[in-house]
Amino acid sequence: MKPKMMGSTTAADIMTSPVLTVMTSDALETVARLFTQKAIGAAAVISESGKPVGVITKTDLVRYGTDVWGKQRLPFITEGDTAERWMTPAVLSVAPSATACAMAQRMVRYHMHHMFVKGPGPDEVVGIVSSLDLLRAYIADCGDEVPGDIL
Repeated sequence: MKPKMMGSTTAADIMTSPVLTVMTSDALETVARLFTQKAIGAAAVISESGKPVGVITKTDLVRYGTDVWGKQRLPFITEGDTAERWMTPAVLSVAPSATACAMAQRMVRYHMHHMFVKGPGPDEVVGIVSSLDLLRAYIADCGDEVPGDIL
């Protein structure tokens, strides 16, 4: 079966579902353990009322571990730090029918590597698409040829 062309690939085609979530009150240790155990780089952050309020990523943990000049702050994680303190408080989302091209354009515009896929409910998230998912969809059109050597 020939793969879909990148322009017709949708969020529903390439999303990961279900989305792994953490609560706003979850300790950073819990978040880090989830990332390691599930081999993921992002999770939706859910409020106590069940509403998605942000995303926490490996990048968030690294970014907040350094100041604006790139020098490490010590200690940069304090006892009791939670997902809410470290998350990016934005829920960038698209409909399941959004094209891969539209998702890539939004990720670039907003400098984000993950996008949630909306469900039918007002606060429902049914999937997540990463920049790596978009690359996988893109290379599906390239065939098996891998130029160059691995050093």
